[in-house]
Amino acid sequence: MVADGEIYARAHVATRLVGKHGPVSNEEIFAMAGPPPADLVLPDWIRQWREGNALPGSRRPAPHSWV
Repeated sequence: MVADGEIYARAHVATRLVGKHGPVSNEEIFAMAGPPPADLVLPDWIRQWREGNALPGSRRPAPHSWV
């Protein structure tokens, strides 16, 4: 979020988009939303965060410990 030219909040979000027939491919997403910038480079920490916090595949259990 930017207010009066100052950055107050920034978010990094990882998603899994699923359609009627399974996961939505990057190609389908890019066709709808456009491709990412050609010069986009993700920092290593984001890649590590994504890998370390990814949900299991749709056919594997995903138990939680929130109770």
